[in-house]
Amino acid sequence: MNQFKNKFFEHIFNGQSKSVGEEFYLEVRDKYYPHLTEISQCSAEHLLSEIKRTSTYNLFIKEMNLLVNSLLYKSQVHGEKHISRVCIFAYYLACIKEFPLEIICDVLEIAKYHDIGRINDEEDENHGLRGAILYSQYFRNTSEKSNVYGAIITAHSLRDEVFEKVWLEWTNSMDNINYGKMLLGIIKDADALDRFRLRDCSLRTEFLHNKESLHLVRAAYELYHLYD
Repeated sequence: MNQFKNKFFEHIFNGQSKSVGEEFYLEVRDKYYPHLTEISQCSAEHLLSEIKRTSTYNLFIKEMNLLVNSLLYKSQVHGEKHISRVCIFAYYLACIKEFPLEIICDVLEIAKYHDIGRINDEEDENHGLRGAILYSQYFRNTSEKSNVYGAIITAHSLRDEVFEKVWLEWTNSMDNINYGKMLLGIIKDADALDRFRLRDCSLRTEFLHNKESLHLVRAAYELYHLYD
């Protein structure tokens, strides 16, 4: 089996097991997310174990090893570890939805570079567009889907309501806008699930797009607090 070049991924997937009880998550759930009481939760340990058992796990390793780290924003909040966790959530969501290989690759490509337009760690709805332009310039001759990726990277930092406008501005066809919405929903959810790096109350579950994401709140909490 291939190995990750990224030390953080090696630590997460091939380091010592972090098997723990769920009492840490339950305390946070009861305080901030009582509406999740009746929703079953996946632990971080189970999430990582399931990922390693996916049929496309070697593809995941390959795609992560192709990440151009020099493009990433250097930050403890929006830097390499954030990108790594977003990729984990995005990949897992794509797999449990049984997306074909091509879509899994699309999801990972967008997740890897969604924050390269960051210039600070503050709320900034324009960092998506800056990142999309940077991505388009850097991968101009190698990415066949740069317009699709550009639209999703642009839109990930904007309200859902403006997505159609963004999709068309990147010269994409309305015929496949549902594909774009599907990609955007995965990326936004994966990004949101990593908000435990900010505060324990930062995740707004009402804004999640996929029902599967609601089952990953415990995993998201543990992945940051136990594996960071």
